[in-house]
Amino acid sequence: MTVLDWAEIAGIENMKDHVNNADMIQKQASTFLTLLLSGAGAALYFGMQHDELRFVAVMVSFWLFGLATVLTVKCLMFGDFPSVWNEPKNLNQKDYKLDELREFELKNLQERINKAMSLNFTKTLRLNKCILAGCFTPVVAILFWFFSEFHFFS
Repeated sequence: MTVLDWAEIAGIENMKDHVNNADMIQKQASTFLTLLLSGAGAALYFGMQHDELRFVAVMVSFWLFGLATVLTVKCLMFGDFPSVWNEPKNLNQKDYKLDELREFELKNLQERINKAMSLNFTKTLRLNKCILAGCFTPVVAILFWFFSEFHFFS
């Protein structure tokens, strides 16, 4: 096995790991979206049942629906994600020797790995911020209760 063989194998495995990480991030975001939408619906239902806490429950529901929207737009809507393998039309270059093509493809693979790593890092940061904002929901409820109780909005 040559160094070029070894680098290709390692690069492909690395790229596959980044694809798996992207899938995991999207699954986590989907699960959190389900939780946010359930909580928002429950808060809205609760608000319609209890007049004294309607304002607070509706505001918490809006907060959770807003978080769900941000989560959907920033974490779940995937754009272009680099592929593991290059297209055959790009690899079938008759003017180059096989080892030259493999070296070119190794450079292209590194660029795809860097792009995948950057996309995963960005999506992970956004997902973590949404999770932290979701954990902040009780504070949001208390603040809206405080404002409604002391009639700051009336």
